[in-house]
Amino acid sequence: MDAVLKFVYTMILYLFLLHVIAEDFPFHKCEKDEDCLEICADDQMAMCILNVCFCY
Repeated sequence: MDAVLKFVYTMILYLFLLHVIAEDFPFHKCEKDEDCLEICADDQMAMCILNVCFCY
């Protein structure tokens, strides 16, 4: 029982830290391809895939 509680506590702690760190990543959130045009260079194609901007 003690091992289960320790495991659950550890998982909650790691998931919280992962959430905090993921907020600082330089991903640009988008809803459509036009939302990504400002972050890509002129010779690259901007695409919104799964609400994240990608430049190709």
